[in-house]
Amino acid sequence: MKKLTLIVAISLISFLTFAKIVTEHLAKPDEVEGYKIFLMSKPVDDYEKLGYLKIGMSWSGKPKELINTLLKKAKKDYPTGDAILISNIEMDEAMVIKFK
Repeated sequence: MKKLTLIVAISLISFLTFAKIVTEHLAKPDEVEGYKIFLMSKPVDDYEKLGYLKIGMSWSGKPKELINTLLKKAKKDYPTGDAILISNIEMDEAMVIKFK
């Protein structure tokens, strides 16, 4: 009985330690006009890709302008989307996703 209690206690401590480590390294993305914005990151939750948005050279380099342009395109082309992923440093393409 003592061995079982010890095993359960060690397992519980190990699980809680692991859960704390995992949650410390997660972030919550900002939401703009109903879309979550991921910049050079990916969501932990499962999602499906709806499509891609090409980013033209018409933006001045300010993130707010880029995000507003992407939001307009995403709402028009993929109205059921939940989030926009800008995955590369060049910021020339973004993906619209829907969470499962």
